[in-house]
Amino acid sequence: MKNTSILSFITFSGFTDLNKVEALFKPHHDRWKEKYGEHWTTQSTAKRLEGDYWNFLVPVHFGCIVILLFLVINWITVPFPFWQKLLGFCVISIVLFRIFKSVLYKPRYELHFLPHLNNVVQHVNGEAKEAMSKAKSGQYKTFTLLLIQYVFQKLSGCSKLSDGNIQRELLCKQYGISNDTLDAPLKNLLSKPYQEQEMKMKTMMQDYFDEARDYFELLSCKPALTLLQEMEQSLHNGKKLPF
Repeated sequence: MKNTSILSFITFSGFTDLNKVEALFKPHHDRWKEKYGEHWTTQSTAKRLEGDYWNFLVPVHFGCIVILLFLVINWITVPFPFWQKLLGFCVISIVLFRIFKSVLYKPRYELHFLPHLNNVVQHVNGEAKEAMSKAKSGQYKTFTLLLIQYVFQKLSGCSKLSDGNIQRELLCKQYGISNDTLDAPLKNLLSKPYQEQEMKMKTMMQDYFDEARDYFELLSCKPALTLLQEMEQSLHNGKKLPF
């Protein structure tokens, strides 16, 4: 195990395999996102780590190699003064770095570190999108929220029920949705009377009423269920909803 660790250090593979890149990415991304705010992206973290590769990992790795090499050369008895050894070693180090960059650091970066980093970014973004999709799939649709909002307002005795804009404004503030998101489904569903709607739209509206009904059944609110039934019947009779 020890020999394997030494070999992976010398060949730089211990810094560029997939597990190491993942271990680097996630804590750094969380730390920088906390520092710079929610606008910090996974792409920003990737760029930052690319910079760290050349500005930190490479210098530290080469520095360790150089120090070990210098100790070995200095340990060997050579009939030259120390300053001559040091000067010669500096020249050797410059040449050695060019060789290391060509045959080790650059290939490792292009063939291992960068592909693994891109893979981690895609994986993290995919996890975030999946989590967001699951969260959205569990939410009530806008039309269902409007039904619930109207019923609550009606039962609480609000005096401005005739103004649908007030209901929409309150809904946007309560649930953090935009006016555009709110109006789009309403324009489609309320553009013409229920009888003239296509079967798909009728089915959708029925689903929304069922969702609202399930909501108030969980609360055991019989007045709300009665009001929903009256609204649904009025809709079937050709009347418009108060939205």
